[in-house]
Amino acid sequence: MNRPGEGIALPRSHQGTAIATQARTESDSALAALFGSQPVGQALRLAFNIPNFLRRLLGEGALTAVFLPMLSLAKLQKGDAEARRLIAVVGGAQAAALVVIALLGVAGCLAVPPSVVASLLHDDPERAPLLLRYLAILIPYVVPVCLYAFAMAILNAQGRFVRPAIAPFVQNAIALAACGVAWGVAARFGNPLEMSEASMDLGARVVACGFLAGGVVMFLMQLPALRAEHMLVRPKVAFGDPSFREFLSKLTPMLLSMGVVQFSVLVSNVIAFAVSSGANVHLDFAARLFQLPQGLIGTAVATAAYPQLARSWHEHRLGDARRALDHGLSLATFFGAPAAIGLLVLALPIVTLLFGHGRFTAEDCEQTAWALVVLAISIPFLTAVPLLVRVFYVAGDTKTPSAIAAALVALDIGLAYGLGRVYGAPGIAAGTTATAILNCALLIALGRRFHLPRSTELPRRVARIACMTAACGAAAFGARLLFEKALFTAPRPPRAALLLEVATAIGAAVVALVATARALRLQEIDDLRALRRGR
Repeated sequence: MNRPGEGIALPRSHQGTAIATQARTESDSALAALFGSQPVGQALRLAFNIPNFLRRLLGEGALTAVFLPMLSLAKLQKGDAEARRLIAVVGGAQAAALVVIALLGVAGCLAVPPSVVASLLHDDPERAPLLLRYLAILIPYVVPVCLYAFAMAILNAQGRFVRPAIAPFVQNAIALAACGVAWGVAARFGNPLEMSEASMDLGARVVACGFLAGGVVMFLMQLPALRAEHMLVRPKVAFGDPSFREFLSKLTPMLLSMGVVQFSVLVSNVIAFAVSSGANVHLDFAARLFQLPQGLIGTAVATAAYPQLARSWHEHRLGDARRALDHGLSLATFFGAPAAIGLLVLALPIVTLLFGHGRFTAEDCEQTAWALVVLAISIPFLTAVPLLVRVFYVAGDTKTPSAIAAALVALDIGLAYGLGRVYGAPGIAAGTTATAILNCALLIALGRRFHLPRSTELPRRVARIACMTAACGAAAFGARLLFEKALFTAPRPPRAALLLEVATAIGAAVVALVATARALRLQEIDDLRALRRGR
């Protein structure tokens, strides 16, 4: 545990998440080439995002966050027998609930007339039957992928990390293989631009089946490891069991807390699908690139800073708590601000490099890049939010952050609908950014009642980090300008040229970051060195 004044060691477990996200980007790139922002592509993206919403909530989200501490405590206090009983009770209830959700979802997709869905769309009503068709295939995906997350929590509690970490790579390999099969079936391995609407529909169904198969394989991969740890038990549905009641009592507030944010993401995608043709594809690809730095930085810094912050608070050392908070916030800004400026400057070449081929047109790239630019503005604020929320938690107030999040979800939905109708994906992204900034401001303002000492060092740190960020942005912009104005003047340069441009710009930005941080004697550069040494 860190003493006040010591550096914060960032958890290295988040590196696996970064690599897995990169693997998902490869399948996204293949989907962009095959379907672009055509009606088939739009319907497939939304159909996949709906079960993913349930996965983030009922799988690796609230359920795992509640179950893992209970499992560790049960094993520590009462041994493996009690841990296996808890697994059986919670796992049985989860499996039963997931099967019911999947069956109801498939039945709903088959029963709802496409005309009902079409009446909610502003244009391209032919997307309605496509959405229902793909959703009927993908809704069952929620069962294996949530059970995989449950198995991963059990194995992590046993100290087994490799097999759960490998599984997403296997899933994405299957998804990529499905894209290849779809290409062969729908385009006979030819030009995707020559595919007919019927061929694209067939290809999308192949891809949807591939995603479902990948989820099943990902779960089945965990069973041998569970058996080896003697944690593969027969599920038991026992809603009256005291352990299950305790689990449910802890799960409900966690679902309300995490659910509002996930619900907002899902509703934004639904609104994008409904109000502007192609907007949900643009928004989804932009969000994929934006969420990697936003999620990793905020969660990693908050996880690392929380023990020191909590210990100082509970020992009534408010000065040390203030320093721990300032260090965490400055570290989040140190990583978040350069990530934001990098995406601001390089949005279009990055989007074009990853997705700008096949059916994903230059206009699609521009819309996605604009959405990414707008979302990137919120990164420094969003990376601070997880740590600010933990200030409320250590003070014993879990209701205020949830109330703020719930109120801002309503605002976000209203802004998404109003701005999305006019500006498409960038307008919806603007609503998300506005609410993110407001969330950060409200947490800071309402957190003042905890009477932490006034910060004197944080404003100076942030000012120096702002100077460093400006230097990073200038270096990246200069490299991009050199490539686009002097070296590659074609309207759509080859991918090799784009890769060289992006790599050079990122390299220039990193050099500027390190040089400026050393010149300004930023303390955060020491944390970066410690992270590289694996300390």
